[in-house]
Amino acid sequence: MIIERDRPSVDTVERALVSARPGPGPDPVINWLTAVLVTAGVFVIFDAGFARSIQKGDGLVPGEFKSQVIFGLLAALIAYAVSRVPGNVWRRLSLPIFAVSMLGLVAVKIFGQEMNGAQRWLKIGPIQVQPAEFMKIAAIVFVASVLADRKPWRRAKTTDWAQWLDRVAVLKFVRLLPMFAILAAVLLIELEPDLGTAAVIGATGYFMFLFGGITTKSKLWVSAIALLLVGGLVLKSPFRMERVTNHVHRWEADRIDDVGYQTVQSEIAMASGGLVGTGPGSGRVKHLMPAATTDFVFATVAEETGLLGVMAILSLVGALVWRIWLQALRCRNAFAQNLCFGVAIWLTIQATVNLMMANGFLPPIGIPFPFISSGGSSLIALLIGVALCQSASRMREAA
Repeated sequence: MIIERDRPSVDTVERALVSARPGPGPDPVINWLTAVLVTAGVFVIFDAGFARSIQKGDGLVPGEFKSQVIFGLLAALIAYAVSRVPGNVWRRLSLPIFAVSMLGLVAVKIFGQEMNGAQRWLKIGPIQVQPAEFMKIAAIVFVASVLADRKPWRRAKTTDWAQWLDRVAVLKFVRLLPMFAILAAVLLIELEPDLGTAAVIGATGYFMFLFGGITTKSKLWVSAIALLLVGGLVLKSPFRMERVTNHVHRWEADRIDDVGYQTVQSEIAMASGGLVGTGPGSGRVKHLMPAATTDFVFATVAEETGLLGVMAILSLVGALVWRIWLQALRCRNAFAQNLCFGVAIWLTIQATVNLMMANGFLPPIGIPFPFISSGGSSLIALLIGVALCQSASRMREAA
């Protein structure tokens, strides 16, 4: 007598093989676009910074240029190492990474170095690190992991308030804990104060939750809490409403050379650039602006290269965001998808807000342009974000 063992069905085997397939893998176009943007940023920073460097007696080569080159090489090495680590490792480390980043924010409040009225930097030997920049990455990885692990909400049947409290309210609160963790990070950064970075992290987390498959009721809760937070931050510091008022009236005689100075000079530079600009190195705004290589670097770009130069850089950033978004759509793993979506959202928000600051649509809130503005911590964080997308793209569907 022959006993035939149960064999898996053809459909079961086929599904197992499909789930074992890796994701689309790293996209070389993303690497090339990132390299071109970093290189363009180095040249723009030199052009925007050499005038101030000469005025200060530091020579032709600005310190921001030297720093950006050094940090660019360091960021490339770190990004390469990050891209080689399997994506499932980053998923398992999402909570520790977020916790360490939170500790960095706390350390800034205790040991941070104050510059220009803000306490945002930790001095580690000869290097100054801005932990808030790395929280952008930590928050994206954390939210991507939370959304990937989240199970569909099943409404429990309750007969009285005690059961509702136990089976609904407590469970809902637990599901909202990740959002409160992001809000805690936002508040810590806002206290530095650094409203710009806090706003970028809050907005990125908000849109990740909205696109992350949560229920309509949860979307309403998230939106309501976000509105309350924004209103609270405005009411907490009256000078923020004063900044908006000053921005609206920046062209008035008593403000044009005071509170509205940088925005006004940036608007003049962008308008005078025309279609092709005044030519590399010939701009005037970099001689006047204290933040010529950081928040208002686009003023020099627009003045010297005109609309064509601005569109070239925006096209590069737009192409990079599109390729990362396309990478997300191709990924079969939920964590990989959420991570790529998060990085694409972050780049879009930061580039858009910086450009709107430079052209006078928004008041200045201290947001650098991705890859083009100077800043070592910002550049390292950006390249890590791109590298994480490349790493996660290899993840299998069932990973």
